[in-house]
Amino acid sequence: MNNILLLASDNLIGDSCVSFLKKDNFKTTSMALKSVLKYLVNEQGANELASIINQHDVVILLMPMTQTELKDKTGHKQRSIITQAVVDKMRQLKKERLIILTDVGVGESELYQSSLANWLWKKHRPQWLIEEFERQEIILEYSYLEWTVVRPVNIKSSEHNDYECSDLLKTGVFDSVSEQAIAKCIVDQLKTDRYTKRSITVKETLFK
Repeated sequence: MNNILLLASDNLIGDSCVSFLKKDNFKTTSMALKSVLKYLVNEQGANELASIINQHDVVILLMPMTQTELKDKTGHKQRSIITQAVVDKMRQLKKERLIILTDVGVGESELYQSSLANWLWKKHRPQWLIEEFERQEIILEYSYLEWTVVRPVNIKSSEHNDYECSDLLKTGVFDSVSEQAIAKCIVDQLKTDRYTKRSITVKETLFK
């Protein structure tokens, strides 16, 4: 699994992923979100994307929540459209390993949030965005791929990259995680099958 394709990687998490991957001697190809969307405009583009996917062992889809989306009342379905297209192509090509980024509070991770954290999470995220993250995870659950979902808590810019992750991780209102820690968590998933076909929450570890 040496050839890694990073989709929608034109963000700080994507940059950090590339840095960690290169340190571990992985070969990487990065594609910006706009480029991914262009490939999905027509069948020819989708086939070209399939050709690119076929040259790689693992696909990492990175679409972290943005401040613009938090203010958007109408929403869009870019995440689920891209996720479904990637899953379909991977299944056709018999490619198995896919890692995607969603958000804390999605699915059963809501059960492990404190009541205050869960209330704030729902208050500050538009319903359409929550539904998009949920659609992404449902697509994976029925995909038969070797997938892992990474759900970060509140993202903040920091040099700190120590983290803890689990599908049973308890989170509170003061928990946060840096882009670098998220990236390190994602890259670490390539070295283990512990969380294959599972969704994990990731947060910063302040003290080792």
